[in-house]
Amino acid sequence: MGYLSFDESSSKDSEEFEINDELPLGWNWAMWWTYEGISGPEFWGVINPAWVMCSEGRRQSPINLDPRTLLYDPNLTPLLVDKTMVAGELVNTGHSLEWQMQEVRDDQHRDSSRDNYRDRNRGLDMTGDDGGPPTRDRHLPLPMMGAVNVSGGPLSYQYSLSRARLHYGERDIQGSEHTIDNHAFPAELQLYGHNSQLYPNLTVAASHVYGVLAVSVLIQLGDRTSPALATILEGLHKVTFGGSRVSVKPLRLSDLLPSHSHYLTYEGSLTEPGCHETVTWVLPNKPLYISFSQMRSLRELRQGPSLHHRNAPLGNNFRPLQPSHHRTVRTNIDFTSTSPPETLAGRKCSMAESRFHYRANDLLRS
Repeated sequence: MGYLSFDESSSKDSEEFEINDELPLGWNWAMWWTYEGISGPEFWGVINPAWVMCSEGRRQSPINLDPRTLLYDPNLTPLLVDKTMVAGELVNTGHSLEWQMQEVRDDQHRDSSRDNYRDRNRGLDMTGDDGGPPTRDRHLPLPMMGAVNVSGGPLSYQYSLSRARLHYGERDIQGSEHTIDNHAFPAELQLYGHNSQLYPNLTVAASHVYGVLAVSVLIQLGDRTSPALATILEGLHKVTFGGSRVSVKPLRLSDLLPSHSHYLTYEGSLTEPGCHETVTWVLPNKPLYISFSQMRSLRELRQGPSLHHRNAPLGNNFRPLQPSHHRTVRTNIDFTSTSPPETLAGRKCSMAESRFHYRANDLLRS
């Protein structure tokens, strides 16, 4: 069931992105920022001048998605996602849980049990010294590559998804960055890709116009975890501490996205420093599910590398809601498509009325 339904009553009434900013000697901004206290979101744009958009930007993310102000756009086509097999690594970055993708070819798929993946852009053999997954400093950039091509929908260019981030809360009532009608979800999975027709990788694209696509799937609690999400989180117990990583079995990214083509879209920003306003956001109108037990496992993750010093939980890694500043949020959800309403003249309408309204699904309002 989707987040939105047709409001009949109203219708009748009317890397972790690589941070390239110049640093003071001996200071690492990538290590500095957090989600709380004097290094939290309130101060991102104050302490580091290179992140000024975090405090002064007018198209910041995340935002609350108000069903009553959505604009129906009949020209929004379905989002087209390649069915390429991808694998990669699940990494505890100390800021979030991140899935760093690599494309899997047929010959790699046969060797996937040995965690032997090859970077198609740089020809790097990504096998560790012991034959297992490689160990890398978490602040070094991964080779940026387009794992899965995405086009259509609100996009004028082709984008290549290469990593995903999971935001979640320490309590069930919060965790997602975006909200629907001021309703927060326990978690949100954000899939990031770069404009592969204009820019070479996600690092470069992040600070350039039309640079980034973010497909964001809200996550609801359920009896079982959605199969594709379960595959990604299978090695969760091996990434308890910051800097740890584990290989992810191959899967199709298209299986991770809801099976229908309805979505909401708007223009916004990255939700972490430097908050560049270069992101086209697409939010499918259907959630993924995570089990209660898997949610408990997520809440055992820690920011730091070990237990012997102060080690805060990784959860509550979400940026507060930002002002929408009257931005347009469009949708292709058309509740009249199968049974268009009668006009006063007795004819069927071919598309939605210009004053046709949405409301949040009753389950979100209960």
